[in-house]
Amino acid sequence: MKTTYPTHTLLLCFITLLLVPACKPTASIITEPGLSTRPHVSQLSAEELARIAKEKENIQKQIDKLLAGIQKVKNRTSGEALERLKVPVDLIEKSILKEEDLLKAFGEDPDNDDLAAMNERITAQGKRLEGVLAQYAALDKSIQHLNNKISKLQKDIEDIRIKHPGSALEELIVPIKNLEQSIETQKEMLLTLEKDPTEEELKEVLDKLDQIDLQLDKARKSYRYTKDLDIQFKAGTLFESGQTVLSEKGKKQMAVVAKDIQKSIDRYHKKFPNDTLHLVLQVQGYADEQPFYEGQPAEERKKQNLEISQKRAEALGEFVITQISEPPAMIDKDFKGMGEALPKGAVPGPEDDPNRRICTLSISMLSALTQ
Repeated sequence: MKTTYPTHTLLLCFITLLLVPACKPTASIITEPGLSTRPHVSQLSAEELARIAKEKENIQKQIDKLLAGIQKVKNRTSGEALERLKVPVDLIEKSILKEEDLLKAFGEDPDNDDLAAMNERITAQGKRLEGVLAQYAALDKSIQHLNNKISKLQKDIEDIRIKHPGSALEELIVPIKNLEQSIETQKEMLLTLEKDPTEEELKEVLDKLDQIDLQLDKARKSYRYTKDLDIQFKAGTLFESGQTVLSEKGKKQMAVVAKDIQKSIDRYHKKFPNDTLHLVLQVQGYADEQPFYEGQPAEERKKQNLEISQKRAEALGEFVITQISEPPAMIDKDFKGMGEALPKGAVPGPEDDPNRRICTLSISMLSALTQ
């Protein structure tokens, strides 16, 4: 059906078109309420892009730091202990992970308000964690202090052992072996506590280590110690090739050494006339790697060299003792064959290196003080 309009209606429309001015296009954009009017990322300046990238980088660093702190807490805290914490670590972790996903979703053109709001949220979560992280940082510092103290005590005992070989160690007023066992006990205790310690437990370990330190200090003050001789001889000047009995030349040389030892003893008695002197005589024998016959197996050669070096150390030490005119009442003998081990200060060389065919001799003197 064809529609027709009255003539006056058509005339009215025509007049209206004549009276309304033509609209020119403009650059303004009509947007719906709530939509952003920010320029596209392609319209941002290089400086603005750099600023946004830097801000995102800083936020990511905050996220990484918090996640690392949370992981540290979770690594050292058992499930039940984690639940006992006043701060809900698991919930905070989930919240921060969501923030990280959102940061990635922002792309290169996040809204400034969005970044600011995210920064505030992450900072707030960080403050919730501060107390827990500070507590663990303090515990870590205490544990490190205890480990350092244990290392120092072990070094002190090693120093005492060096100065008191053999029976001399047993004559100390303080039983060193017992202290060593006590240190090991506290070391094992600390290892069990490292994952989830309390301040009270660490304080208990510290108190016991302090008690051990006092005992060691008593041991250090319970003797006088001097080292008056430390010399080295080439084996060829003391023994014939392959022999373990001192040569005549070697005996003469060691008789001179014995006189020097006697002088050291006399000096000590003069300085400390009331002390009961304990002489520690240490002798070590070394050998080169030269085989005793062509094609000798290495294990056989090493065993043979070890036996020869041991016998030479014993022969040298025993002879020196017989040559001391007024030996002290207590002499501690430490005669040891070192075989093919490298002497102190030596470097690897040819198998017949003469610098490895040596004997070393040292004397130390100590005495217990009046308690």
